[in-house]
Order: sequence, then structure tokens, then C-alpha cells
Amino acid sequence: MGLKHIVKLYAGAYHDFAIDDNGNVWAFGLNNMGQCGFDELKLTITPPEMNSFLKKVGQKVEEFAAGQHHTLALTTPTVIPNLNPIKSIGTGDHFSMAVDIFNNIYAWRFGEFSVLGNNKDQIPDLNGLKEKDIVRISCGSSHALFLGVKNKDFEENIIQLCAKPLLQ
Repeated sequence: MGLKHIVKLYAGAYHDFAIDDNGNVWAFGLNNMGQCGFDELKLTITPPEMNSFLKKVGQKVEEFAAGQHHTLALTTPTVIPNLNPIKSIGTGDHFSMAVDIFNNIYAWRFGEFSVLGNNKDQIPDLNGLKEKDIVRISCGSSHALFLGVKNKDFEENIIQLCAKPLLQ
């Protein structure tokens, strides 16, 4: 694709992002719902194009999470009023999740297969994650994983599945 000096890659179902060593964001793939974040709606982005929107508004992208037709960007500084700083994001096909610095877990969009937990926006305490720092969230098509670290000691990492399996 001709991209050089890429330091981070993020894959969605039909669209992708890359960040180069200068912090430039590159997007490519399907863009039929604006999921690549360009001002102008284009059906597809090929070859990859640099997306400068976030730089225009003074945001640095730390990471992306891309679902089927949507994208989350974890940026600094956080721009959502009254929201604690977010430390990790994830997307499934049709849902999104975020974890703030106080280990509150937020989930939104479609909740098929109980993926959002108890039909609430904020998931209550999850067994096994109490007294642990959630350092990473990762979402699959219809499930989510949380990496919790006890006392910030990586030798005691545990992974908790917060969604019911697709097939039971």
C-alpha cells in the first residue's frame, strides 16, 4: 500500500487505520457510513489517505478501535465534558466499550447476546475484577475481554470474559 514508518495498526471489519512515527493517521477501506472519519463521505478509501481532522481540532490519537461500520478514537486530551479520562477502548461488530481511569466500564449500542451486561450503560462489578486495575479491553464480534492486573503486578494477570458465549 505504500505506507512507510507505521508504528500502530488497527483493523475493523471493513476499514483500517495506521499511525506513522510522526503521529499522522492514515485510513483505508470501506467508508460508506463515514467510519474512516473524513469530512467528505466517500464509499471507499483506496489507496490509504492521511486523515488530518483530529489534528485540526488539537487531538492526538492514542489508539483506535474499529467495529463493522463504526470507529472509536482514544485521543488526548479527552473532549467529552464530565467524562472521566478514558484509558482503554474496544469495539465489536455492533457495540463499543470504554474503561475510565477509575475502572468504570461503559458499553453502548446493540446488546445482542448480553454483550453489554445487565442491559445498562455501565456494567456493575464483574466477578474476578474487583480490586484489580483494568489495563486493557478487547472486543470480538459479540464478546469482550478485560485484562485486570492485581496491584499492578503483571505476574498476576487475569482475563475475564464479560459476555456469554455466542453458542451455549
